Formats: sequence, structure tokens, C-alpha cells
Amino acid sequence: MPSNGTRVINQKLVISMQPYFSIVVPTLNRCDTLKYTLDTIIDQNYEAFELIVSDNCSSDETEEIVKAAQEKRANVRYIKPPRTLSMSRHWEFALSHAQGEYVAFVGDDDGMVPNALPKAHAILAQFKQPEALASLNCEYHWPSSPLAGHSNIARYPLTSEVYECNSLECLKKTLNFDFPYRNLPLIYNGFLKKYIINKIKSKAGSFFKSCIPDVYSGIAVVSQTESFVFSESPLFIYGVSGHSNGANSSRKKSSDKSFFIEDTIPFHKKIPYCVSIPMLVAESIYQCIDANLLDKTFLPDPETLVEKAVLGSLILGKERYLESVSAIQKYAEQFGINANDVIKSHPYVENSSNPFPDQIAWSDKILDKDALGMKMDAVGVRDIHGFYSCLPIGLEEENCSISLFNDIRAKIETNKILNNDIEGLKNKVDHLNNEIQWMTNSFSWKITSPLREMLTKFKNN
Repeated sequence: MPSNGTRVINQKLVISMQPYFSIVVPTLNRCDTLKYTLDTIIDQNYEAFELIVSDNCSSDETEEIVKAAQEKRANVRYIKPPRTLSMSRHWEFALSHAQGEYVAFVGDDDGMVPNALPKAHAILAQFKQPEALASLNCEYHWPSSPLAGHSNIARYPLTSEVYECNSLECLKKTLNFDFPYRNLPLIYNGFLKKYIINKIKSKAGSFFKSCIPDVYSGIAVVSQTESFVFSESPLFIYGVSGHSNGANSSRKKSSDKSFFIEDTIPFHKKIPYCVSIPMLVAESIYQCIDANLLDKTFLPDPETLVEKAVLGSLILGKERYLESVSAIQKYAEQFGINANDVIKSHPYVENSSNPFPDQIAWSDKILDKDALGMKMDAVGVRDIHGFYSCLPIGLEEENCSISLFNDIRAKIETNKILNNDIEGLKNKVDHLNNEIQWMTNSFSWKITSPLREMLTKFKNN
């Protein structure tokens, strides 16, 4: 063997190098979406990463899909447990194979945005290698999305700020259910430094101690860090398909609980089985306390949890709503709380509204920021890689049309410009709104093209 850190395989010289990123894709019998998910990662303009596909003993063509991916990229690894595991056990198995300095899990119907890895690398370098990086996500609903009215639509956040978050403050807000769990530093569609993963494992015995591994990971990380970095510019694409556990769990009957109560990690005994998001967050908090990551001062306030959980149930299908409020009542009884008044004050109403308002740009409720809405049928997109191909390919600094619009509007709204400049800037905003309205009416466009056209027109004006 050569003495310079290389090894010879089939007469080819291969450089041995620890990857900077480990991108882990756990999968089970979802080869139809997996192929396109892997393409969004393989197409990254970045070399120092490994792509680990962990196949939980699939019976479909998953292995063949991975072999095809390996033909495109030498850094694609295929691993498989000896038997089918529960979700959390499988994620733990997959995590044990990650060798990178930072680790991210990507769902097998999710994806990454173009240049996500070089953007993430630049952010991590800018903030001097923080312990975690979270971001807003794009959102793509596959044609098979189980959510009514959402088939083949997508969303792209029009924001670009990156900043440091205080972990304790975010944890406290999460305990009050005033902070969306998806904005926590999850290992799912987020980057965690290997150091913090090992720190949690050393305290708890394993990294995942809940049957809801994504939510749990966010609570666990903020419990063990002082801060994390958050990027409003998206790095991942959150996919919703007919396979999606979360979306399906909000619609299916209680006979399908496998996502939540598998194997040896049952739903926490203090929380009756319930899919209302505040109850899922509370379940993860209880599990973190049992895992010695949090002390009991972080127990959620029962009255607050009851109210928030009832509100969270309103977005579910009717059958799930009824099951959820029944579970919430059982939880409330443990603390001598009568949940009936809260339930009566927030009656269930079937939501059949179109997910798109009249305008193509609308407020992103997660951070009260603007997002771009897309109906993908008009551009022939039917999968997550097709959506990926529509997205701006430059790094955020080059994607100026979005930031220009935001800067102009911010200056007008805060009056931080000279009075004689206001009229000209308003004209530019009106011009941009006209462009958006044109796209709204036609829908025969791809995102990259109109954004570049707007930028060119603004530069020329």
C-alpha cells in the first residue's frame, strides 16, 4: 500500500479523505421517489461529501436505484441492516455509519436545493464551524400528496438572512409552543456537527430516544448547545408524497400508528398517542428529560399544552381531529384540567380552501416572510428533481432579484430613504408586482428565468 494516505482498488488510485458532509438517506420501499431525491444530492456542485443510502430491507428496486447512483458518483454508499428496523432504530443504525464532520438526514421523498452544500460550507465557515445549522425549507408536494388541493405544488422562500440563534431562548419558546419545531436544529434537513451528536450519545446512550426522531433531534440539540445558525435561504426541499409519514399520519385512521409506536421506543407514557404537533413536541421533551438531556424544570405547562394541542388538531382531517381531542382530554385529566371548554371554543371546521391565494407571492407563516408559490403542472414538473431543476442555481449573493425586491420594500416601509427617492422606488416595486401578476396569470414559466429577467430589467432602469 502507498504510504501517502492512498489505497489501490482495481488498479485505480483512490485518495482516502474524510468527507466534510455526510448526507444520510434512510429508505424503505420507496424507490419511485428515492431516485429523484438522490439526483438532487448527486447533482450538487461539491465534492467533499459522502451520500449514504441506508436501505431498511426493501423488497422493491431500491438497491438497483442506488447502484445507478453509484455509477454517477463514487461517493455513494449503500448500507443495509440485517433485518427491518423501526424508524428510530434504523436512523440510529444509519447514523453510526456517517463519517463526515457534519451530518444531515434527508427523507427519501425530500431533496436539496442547487448548490446547497457549497452554500452550507460557506455559512459554516463564516460562523466558525458552529455545532448546528438549520434553515427554512422549500416545499414540494408530489402529485401523490395526501393533502387535499396540494398535488404538484411548491413553495420557495424569498428570504436570504443568516444569523445565530440562542439555543436556550429557542428551547423556551418551543416549550411555550411559540416556536415552530421545524426551525430547530433538526438532524432531518439540517446539519449537525459530529461533536454534538457524540455528546448527546454519550449522555443518553444513543442519539435517538423517541419514535419521532426528527422532532426529538431538534429538542436534544438545543438542550446541549449554546447556539446554532439559522439560514432563511433554503438548503433543503421538504417533500410531501403519498409515502410521507407526517402528512399521512394527519389523515389516516388510528389503525396506522407504525410511524409513532414502533419497536422498543413507545410513545411516552405521559402523552396519550396523538398527532397534534404540540403533543409530538411535548412527547420529545418528556423523552429528553428521561434521557438526562433536560431537567424537570423544562416540563411543558399542561394548560398551555392542552390549548395549543387543541389548536394544532384543527389542521388535521376530521377523524384525526376527533382522535386527537380525545387524547388531549386524557392528558388533561392527569392534571385535573377540564379540556372541554377549550375544545368547545375552537370547533372543528373542514378546511377545503385552495392552498394558493390569488397572488403568486404570499406570506410564509413560519417566519412571516414572503414565499413564491408554484403550480408545477404548467412547466411539466412531476417530481422533486424537476422542481430542483427550476430553482435558481447561483449562490445567494448572485440571486439578487429576490434581495433587491426585499431591500426596496424594506426601505420604503421603514422610511430609511430620502423623500425624493421614494417615488422612483415605488415605480420599481409596481413594475415587479406587474411581472408577478403576469406570471400568476400565465403559469407557463420556470423560476430561474423570470427572476433573471427581472434582475436584468432592474439593472437597466
